[in-house]
Amino acid sequence: MSRLTTWGRRAKAFARSTTGRRLAKGVRALFFIGVVSWLVYRLSGIGWAEVWAERPRTPWFYVIWLGLYFQLPLVEAFIYRAVWKLPIRESLPPILRKRALNQDVVSYSGEAYFFVWARKRLGWPDREVAGTLKDNAIASSLASWTAAVLLIGVFLYTGQIVLADLIGNQNPLYVTVGLLLAAVVVALGIQFRRSIFTLRPRTVLGLFGTHLGRFLVLVYVLQILQWWVVLPDAPLSVWATMLAVMTIINRIPLIPSKDLVGIGAVLGMTQLLQASAATIAAMLLVRSVLDKGLNLGLFVSTYLIDRSRARAGESVDEPAEEAPVPEPLRS
Repeated sequence: MSRLTTWGRRAKAFARSTTGRRLAKGVRALFFIGVVSWLVYRLSGIGWAEVWAERPRTPWFYVIWLGLYFQLPLVEAFIYRAVWKLPIRESLPPILRKRALNQDVVSYSGEAYFFVWARKRLGWPDREVAGTLKDNAIASSLASWTAAVLLIGVFLYTGQIVLADLIGNQNPLYVTVGLLLAAVVVALGIQFRRSIFTLRPRTVLGLFGTHLGRFLVLVYVLQILQWWVVLPDAPLSVWATMLAVMTIINRIPLIPSKDLVGIGAVLGMTQLLQASAATIAAMLLVRSVLDKGLNLGLFVSTYLIDRSRARAGESVDEPAEEAPVPEPLRS
């Protein structure tokens, strides 16, 4: 046990060192280059001209994309208005920047940025601010895994996932095991809630329910709808397979450029999909480019707007005067 502790301390010290940080950046860069190279290879096999010709033309694809992009920032803005009493107008710009960092840099780097912003804005002890961010992240993660298990379980049970061909059967036992695992995770969270969570149990359950509803009602439904408006004649099994693959990859922590990894995974199994590989590639690539472009645009524009407000005396980044700790944070 002492050796494990020693190795853990050495690993943390190395990760914080200049060499460790450079090594981490190098690994991320190599990973990104590898993913991009794989995508180029897959797209070359499909045909670049075909992919460009099959780009989404219907405006509904882009309307639904906006809904998918803004659903998480808006839900979190409402969450922090309820928990921290922060006006949405103030919290939404840094939340948008947090989303860009999490998606295009590395998972949870956005939380670190948002913690620094919230600590300045609220003027509360670090423990209260960090505790709320931690609880929301845990609730969101539990909700995402629960939603993923439910989604994949239902698709496997009903035979909609073409990916099931790879594992040989569609035994309902998968659904039962998945639901039991999700129940165990939730039960452990309830059992150790006093040592894990900072917020009141009722508030944490509210966060969990909000994120679970967001995944099931907004994310999954809108995503299938976005693909369907481009290829309305494709069977549900195509969208079920793609959504299952993208969902699994998005649940893997600390992987940069998850959208590109997901695209590579889907294009690697196009022989199982009863739809045009060029159309699928075009949809996924357009979505990725739009996400990255809007991430960059909103990150820069919201930062400049906040700075201009601060200079104008609106005190966007200043601590609130005598800000009381709201009810959900009180022990």
